Amino acid sequence: MSEGWLAAAGRFLWFPRPRRGPSSKLYTWTREVRGRIARYHLRTEAGGAGQLIVNASVLVQLSPAGVAAVRARLDGWDLEQAQAAARGATPLGLEAPGSAQIAELDRTLDDLARPQGIYPTFNLADPWASEPAGVPQVPLRAELALFDCGAAPHRTGTAPAQLESVREILRQLWDLGVPQVQLLGQGAEPAELLRGAVLAAEDLGMIAGVRLPATALARAALLDELVQAGVDAVAFPLASAAAPAHDALLGPGDFDAARALARRTQELEIAAVAEVPLTDANADALPALFELLAAERFEAAAVYALATPSGTKPAPALAAEALAQAAVAVIEASEKSGVRFLWQAPLWACPTCSVPAQLRRGPRGTTDPSIFVDAAGEVFAPRGPYRSAGNLLRQDWEQIAASAPMLAFRDRSAAITRCETCPGLELCAADCPKQPRSWAPWCEVGEASEVQP
Repeated sequence: MSEGWLAAAGRFLWFPRPRRGPSSKLYTWTREVRGRIARYHLRTEAGGAGQLIVNASVLVQLSPAGVAAVRARLDGWDLEQAQAAARGATPLGLEAPGSAQIAELDRTLDDLARPQGIYPTFNLADPWASEPAGVPQVPLRAELALFDCGAAPHRTGTAPAQLESVREILRQLWDLGVPQVQLLGQGAEPAELLRGAVLAAEDLGMIAGVRLPATALARAALLDELVQAGVDAVAFPLASAAAPAHDALLGPGDFDAARALARRTQELEIAAVAEVPLTDANADALPALFELLAAERFEAAAVYALATPSGTKPAPALAAEALAQAAVAVIEASEKSGVRFLWQAPLWACPTCSVPAQLRRGPRGTTDPSIFVDAAGEVFAPRGPYRSAGNLLRQDWEQIAASAPMLAFRDRSAAITRCETCPGLELCAADCPKQPRSWAPWCEVGEASEVQP
């Protein structure tokens, strides 16, 4: 493929480009590739560039000419028409793709559709984390809570969301140009809500995942129902290779439920992501945990730390100064086991919450080109204080993107945050993990993060 119009395919791809405006459009296609149905999502930006997401697992950055050529071929245009479209989209002074490159495009699109085994698409350590203009104004992914966070989001037992409200939020996200959503539950959500939310996302054409505690996801035939509704992947916590240690953190019976789910996802041919919380109770046992993940054939491990600032000790949270060492342990365990891992923003431990409640709810932030949306439509940056940037059901995205929390997050993500202590860690590309202001608290416990150095 020609560099500059269709980027070379790989796990995570990036090339410098102008900062995006708030206008995005989504297009979807399905076609048969080697006897399997392949899904293509194309997101175009105001300047003509865009991103192609294939089978919810491969992201390719496209120049305007690449967007025009890909869209033409997926729409069924012939080679000559596709070349003309690409030529018309090529900026003055740049060379348009030739006929040989256009002819190669079909094979490239088929090659991208081969099973990649790398869902989810996005990772906190991806290259855009270190690109000053890289974090998109319009997110590529949303984490949508199916529980009502309410005025005190650290409370347990809050009521589940209403399905019609969830549907409207999903419509707003799709209209905005967000191709991927992960539906978050903490265990009490009705099966009808979970199934209805997946159906609503899939009907729109979104890539849809579900994150739940294992005991909740394993109840009755819920997983099978979600697969029938069209879910693309599921995520659930796995904190230890030993049942007593895991259940002490997540609740009785959760370990056995997690292992049973891993095997059932293989039977259903659905991607399963293990959510690995780092605590001082499991940081020394990561090699055994990653060997278990390899044996159970998880697609990936989504790793985050339950963290606390230096000088405080709400056990079993990891102290800030221990996060870099824990990150090194994750890298080593991953390399030895062959299990790919994804970094997620540290969760600021709440001193008034139980540990199982926090870990069953999971992290608020996942990756920088994402947002968190609660059941009422309130929007939050993926990292930083728990402070609403606006409401998706009542405000335009332009207002939300220009809010103080979003501007503070974008300024922070554009800053160089690597230090001399651990310059080689991928996680540091997004922000220094030892700095609490880079964490993602669920409640007001993290408000002090705005002023900490």
